[in-house]
Amino acid sequence: MRHRRSGARRPEEVLCPGCGSRSVVPIVYGFPASRLAKDAEKRRIVLGGCSVSEGDPTHTCLDCDHHWGQMSFR
Repeated sequence: MRHRRSGARRPEEVLCPGCGSRSVVPIVYGFPASRLAKDAEKRRIVLGGCSVSEGDPTHTCLDCDHHWGQMSFR
């Protein structure tokens, strides 16, 4: 069993461009496995649906419901 190093870097904090909130989560597309469904219930992610198109948003704010970012297939 592998453990994360305690000194591992955390990703930079993302702020909502609409309201400045820190309550930002990624939007995950595709059919959710049970782990993703649990993460969505805990508001760690937002499910974006089974179909994804280029240009779909990548993040959402849980406070003001602002969506931003662009999905790219490159």
